Amino acid sequence: MNSAEKTDKSTNIAYANEEIHIGELIKAKVKEKGHTVTWFAKQIPCHRTNVYEIYKKKYLHPIQLSRITSILKYDFSVHYSEKDKNTTLL
Repeated sequence: MNSAEKTDKSTNIAYANEEIHIGELIKAKVKEKGHTVTWFAKQIPCHRTNVYEIYKKKYLHPIQLSRITSILKYDFSVHYSEKDKNTTLL
C-alpha cells in the first residue's frame, strides 16, 4: 500500500486518496456480521442479484443507504467527511 492509500480499520478495505466505495463497505459489513447475500436481499427487500449490483456501486441514494444502515445496524456516514455529509443532491 502506498502513502496515498488509507485502510478502513473496520473493513480492511484500502482506499486510494481516501475515496469511499460504499458498495464495498456494505459487502464487508454484511460478511463481518455473518449474513448471506440471500438474507440481505430479503431484508431490503430485493432479488439477490440486485445485492451484487449494490456491492458494485460507489455511491448510493441517501434513502437507500439509510435503509441499509438500519438493516445492518451500522452507521455508514462515519466514512464521510463533514463536507460530504452536508452535500445535497440536486
